Amino acid sequence: MLKAALNFISLESWPDMEKGRLGKLLHRVGWFGDLSALSSDDVASDLLNAVDSRGFNALHLAVWNMHYVCVEKILHLCPDLVDIPNQEGRVPIHFAAWNNDTDALQALGMAGADLLAKDENGWNALHWAASGGALDVIKTLAVTDRFVDKEGMAAITTNGETALHIAAERGRYNVFTWLSGFVAKGKEDFLGETADDLVGAAPERWRKRAWEVLRRE
Repeated sequence: MLKAALNFISLESWPDMEKGRLGKLLHRVGWFGDLSALSSDDVASDLLNAVDSRGFNALHLAVWNMHYVCVEKILHLCPDLVDIPNQEGRVPIHFAAWNNDTDALQALGMAGADLLAKDENGWNALHWAASGGALDVIKTLAVTDRFVDKEGMAAITTNGETALHIAAERGRYNVFTWLSGFVAKGKEDFLGETADDLVGAAPERWRKRAWEVLRRE
């Protein structure tokens, strides 16, 4: 919860969320997980229309702030929100992946979310999970046929990076170790860098161990 809250402190859209009826709905549901705000007769229509200045709707915010009961309720009331992106192309499943929230991930998947959806930088749920060190989500995606069968594990971003590159860049050692068995370690990104190259710029505390993983047979 703290991780999600800290990520939201810098949202420029915070003032907009307190303006008007729809803004209050976003504020109450997305930030505070107030389930009573979803009880009005016309709430489904409000959920479709309540969007802040960065394109965040109530489902984006509820997932990012890990209000799971609200996530379930929103998906029941307004399932059309499941794959709607914000202005950066991020859909709810990306926020669940970053937060290592397997409950939200599974709820979104059951509601028909596109597990392979990419944002404007070509990041899918696996890339976001690798960036956030979300190993539980990564393990869940790895045994989900809809994701694995469509080569979601090997997907590359617009910069040509795999999830392994991202884990190396961010110093996510546990994720890096686990992903090394799924993603080609020698694959170069569009700048010609392999995960091995990126390890050199990773935190020193795990650099040696990461190189040992890369050199395993």
